[in-house]
Amino acid sequence: MGIFDFTLQFLFSLKGWGVANRGVSFGLSAPAIVWYLAYAMVMLLGGYKTKLLLAGAVGNMLSRVILGYVWDYIKIPYIELWFNFSDIMIVLASIFIIWKSK
Repeated sequence: MGIFDFTLQFLFSLKGWGVANRGVSFGLSAPAIVWYLAYAMVMLLGGYKTKLLLAGAVGNMLSRVILGYVWDYIKIPYIELWFNFSDIMIVLASIFIIWKSK
């Protein structure tokens, strides 16, 4: 799944559909290492839900390493919030992990 989203990011970036995200999740400007460490902690605590989280992290990491940025190609109408399929996988996995831990 992560490689699939990287492919989508690459193709959409070639067409110019979307925006380059040089920050971290959802364009937030924080050191990327902080976010990746947070994801790593969630993966360690998450059990079987980690595959979804890992797939999302791999998709965005491949883009960041190969392209130098993450390409966000999904936009919520009327607000400036861009994201991609990998972001969706990461958020869903995090929700499932938190929900299951209660």
